[in-house]
Amino acid sequence: MHFIRVNMSDKSIRVEDGAEPYAGLGGRGLTSMMVNADVPPKCDPLGPDNLLVVAPGYLTGTTLPNTGRLSIGQRAH
Repeated sequence: MHFIRVNMSDKSIRVEDGAEPYAGLGGRGLTSMMVNADVPPKCDPLGPDNLLVVAPGYLTGTTLPNTGRLSIGQRAH
């Protein structure tokens, strides 16, 4: 698993290997774990400390029906 991190402040792009706590997660579970771990609870929803996480479902790319969905998560007050 790889993460693509885009910094909108300086317009840089960085590819990272997936960390162990996120192994086996996808979709809503992955977005929730990343936001909970990396975003301060009282951050400004439109500020630089917030994340916008876009994650495919765990079974995306398989032949199972209805698995091609995306989950989008962020911290909002």
